[in-house]
Amino acid sequence: MFKISEPIIKYTKYIKYFDIQNKENIENYNIISDTISLNSNTKINSCKFENVVFEKEKLQQINIDDAIFINCDFSNITFIDTVIFRTKFINCKMVGTSFIDSSFNDVLFIDNMCNYINISGCNLKNVSITDSNLVESTFIDTKVKNIILDNTNFKSSEFVNTSLYNIDLSNSNIENIKIDVNSIRGAIIDIHQSIDLVGLLGVKIK
Repeated sequence: MFKISEPIIKYTKYIKYFDIQNKENIENYNIISDTISLNSNTKINSCKFENVVFEKEKLQQINIDDAIFINCDFSNITFIDTVIFRTKFINCKMVGTSFIDSSFNDVLFIDNMCNYINISGCNLKNVSITDSNLVESTFIDTKVKNIILDNTNFKSSEFVNTSLYNIDLSNSNIENIKIDVNSIRGAIIDIHQSIDLVGLLGVKIK
């Protein structure tokens, strides 16, 4: 059984974003109740963000290492070629957020609202998604290795060329998902979920 590493947060200094804006490296800070407009190529390390709204439409090559985000809003932001390592998202809002060609390693999602999230062309390794909504999410050409799903809502989501082999979906909502046969092959489901997937075989239940 694989283990997901928790973020390592060193001493953090409370600070307002106004004092560090336009810095390329944001390190050892604790930012609370603020609005942030990051720049592309920004590196975040050993930071905690709480009740923060991120408001940039498109960000490229963001590096996030050892960070915790609590009650933060990333809605409708497009992250391109972003690397996220040893990071935790708790009760965050990611409605309509896109991660394109990005990498997640040792990342925990807990109680997040991620409806319409797009995780296409990404690499997911050692990722846990718990008590989160990913309704109508998109996974196209996504590489998945070592992922834990617990009470995750994938209703009406799309999986294309994304292998879920040996991934346990039995405790998640997969109602009306759109998925190709190769992607679902080898996934672990319960008997009730098989009804949602039987159509992939071209048969009907009488």
